[in-house]
Amino acid sequence: MEYIKYIKTIPSEEGKLAELALYRRQPEEAERILLQAKPQLVYRAIKLNIRIYRWERALEIAQKFKSHVDTVLGYRQRFLETFQKKEDIPKFKQYRDTQVDWAAIAAKEQEEEEEERNRVDEGDRGRGSRK
Repeated sequence: MEYIKYIKTIPSEEGKLAELALYRRQPEEAERILLQAKPQLVYRAIKLNIRIYRWERALEIAQKFKSHVDTVLGYRQRFLETFQKKEDIPKFKQYRDTQVDWAAIAAKEQEEEEEERNRVDEGDRGRGSRK
């Protein structure tokens, strides 16, 4: 029930559909929905993959779109520290000495969330809806 409440808080229709696909255990479908949205919801696709520990896929998307590589690295480092593990994924080893700026990551995350809300608000105005 809590997950359904969370889904209702997502501002974009594509975000909601992606979360429902994830709920149905269809992560590839969820990612596809986000990356085919206009405009694409790249940040949401990256975070989706981070949340389900698909680290390599999250990094691939970040590198492809040249966006949020630091976000993926930060969450990966935090994960490794939490579970007291060493990096074992070759794609991440090249970033071993990268410093993570959590303030910058938080600012970018907030900006992405605001852009998604604004995108939805603009779409509503274009259809004549009122909030």
